[in-house]
Amino acid sequence: MIQANLITAFFDFDQGRVEFNHGRHRAILYGRYWYPMRAIANHARRLAEEEPDLTTNRAIKAILDLGFIMRMKWVEFNDDAPVPLSDQEVVDEVHEFTMYLERLTRRLG
Repeated sequence: MIQANLITAFFDFDQGRVEFNHGRHRAILYGRYWYPMRAIANHARRLAEEEPDLTTNRAIKAILDLGFIMRMKWVEFNDDAPVPLSDQEVVDEVHEFTMYLERLTRRLG
């Protein structure tokens, strides 16, 4: 699996081409949407013609091994669509990113 497979998996999910069980799942943030992490990682492995047998924890490791920086949380999926960030989550993400840049700037300065 390579990053291109992961990006394609997000696109396929948006198009309704990724099967998964609805309910509460550990989710990965991509763009402004939450996606079920295990389903995305296993679909990316299918695209890479690898066995789609990742557990959630192995999915986390596989995504991190690609150098993909991610945010995770538990999200309830009631249908086949990604879950959009709430307005408060957008504010929180901008704040987190700003704090990260400030810490990075202090280390480099």
